[in-house]
Amino acid sequence: MAVSVEEILKINDSSPKISKLSESIGKYDIDGGHIDTAAPFESVKDAISKFGGSVVDGEAQTILTIERQKHIQLELEKTREEITKYRQQFEAAEVTKEHVLRELDHTKRLMEELNVRLEKAESQAAKGNREDELTEINRERYTTVVAGVDSEQQELESREREHVAARKDHDPTSASKETVEDLTLELIGTKELLEDGAALALEQEKSNWEREVKQAEGHLQQLNEQLVLTNDLKSKLEQASASLCSLRVERASLMEAKLSQAVKDFTYTKELEEVRTNIEEATSEINHLRAAVSSLKSEVEMERTSLTTTTKRREGIASSSVSSLEAELNIMEKKVEEKTVELKTLEQAAEEAKQAKLEAQMARKELRKAKEIAEQDKAEATKMEERLNATVSEIKAAKAVEKLAYSTAKAMEESEQASDRVTLSIEEYFKLRMEADEAEELDAGRRTVEERLRAAAEKVRAWSGKQEQERRANAVTGSLSESPNLDGIGEQEAFTSETEEVLHRSSVTAPKLHKMSRSKTMDSKTDTRRKTRSFLPRVASFLRREKVQPLK
Repeated sequence: MAVSVEEILKINDSSPKISKLSESIGKYDIDGGHIDTAAPFESVKDAISKFGGSVVDGEAQTILTIERQKHIQLELEKTREEITKYRQQFEAAEVTKEHVLRELDHTKRLMEELNVRLEKAESQAAKGNREDELTEINRERYTTVVAGVDSEQQELESREREHVAARKDHDPTSASKETVEDLTLELIGTKELLEDGAALALEQEKSNWEREVKQAEGHLQQLNEQLVLTNDLKSKLEQASASLCSLRVERASLMEAKLSQAVKDFTYTKELEEVRTNIEEATSEINHLRAAVSSLKSEVEMERTSLTTTTKRREGIASSSVSSLEAELNIMEKKVEEKTVELKTLEQAAEEAKQAKLEAQMARKELRKAKEIAEQDKAEATKMEERLNATVSEIKAAKAVEKLAYSTAKAMEESEQASDRVTLSIEEYFKLRMEADEAEELDAGRRTVEERLRAAAEKVRAWSGKQEQERRANAVTGSLSESPNLDGIGEQEAFTSETEEVLHRSSVTAPKLHKMSRSKTMDSKTDTRRKTRSFLPRVASFLRREKVQPLK
């Protein structure tokens, strides 16, 4: 058997016994019969690297996981810093919002005060207008008084002229002189008093007017200042409302950023947990590898001791041991090949079981849909049954009435000629037409339900046949492949039982629908015949009454 030692080692490096045997064989030169005096392996790493293995993979993976963990921790710190930053910004925004709200309250109060002041100013302006009206009235009175005084003065002057003329004509007496002098003095006094009163009134009016003008100017100045303040407050209010809207938008964006950051933190924590679990798994794998390395070291030492003992033996013993080892290797190769075949069959069986599970799930979904359709059809069938029962009860009542009418008018119908044509009223015609349409609808619904049930039954039969074929094909794999297929077999049995239930229900409901539709059509036909019969006795009774009335 021309098989090299390296190929045997490549094929059988999975089992430790074969690896020991291969290492012990590698020390001998089988073709030449000379002992290999090469230096032993310095470390386990060299031995693994010589036979195509690698130890660096686990270390590199741990380094990568550590670096990834560090990177995730840095990102977490950055996100925490950003969260604190956003929190500070949010707090500042809240403070500014409170400040703006306070300013808004202050401006509202100022606006209310300004409104009150404006109302006061308007009332004062109305009062000033009333005072102006009073001053105008006083002025008119003063003008009337002055006009009266002027008229009296003119009368006095005219009297004085008359008196002077009379004095020239007659000799004046002392009494008239005294009276004239008294009158002149009184006239002069009254004139002075009138002039003083007019001057005082003018001065008082002037002072009042000046005071009112000053007050009006002060009010105008106050109103102008208040208008300026209101305009400033309006501009401030607009600015505050704009800033409040922007702050609300910023707050919403901050809340969204906060939520997204919380989601990111949650994902980061999940990733950290996954990394920790990976690290723990890597550490456990490293520990397993260390244990394996220690076991390999012990095995290498044992092989070294065995090699030292075997070198002392003879070449004949070495050749016999080599032949026995080759036989053992052949046996082990056969076992490995058998195991690989079994593994392949097991994998195929597992895949087939998975496919069977998927097909069973799909079939269950289809069966659920078929169940829903069957339940809907069943509900429709119950509704139709109720309607049919109502119509049957009406038909029975009509039958009883028709029997009575038929028994009374049978004698007259036999004597009269039977006409082929029957006249019906419009109401009875439409009623019969509606009942015939309902019977046709029931028949159509029954047909659709039967078609659906047939399609579902065909699908179920096809699926069950397919599953039966797959079960027979899988039965060949043996006892090893039976265990994964148990779930599929149980699902198939459950599915077949469910399909049988649905088919049983459909077989129960379909004949009912058929009978109902047939009974409906037959009842409608009998109803038309009976109505025609019931109509004839009514006509006969009516004619009979008309014949009896003239006899009376």
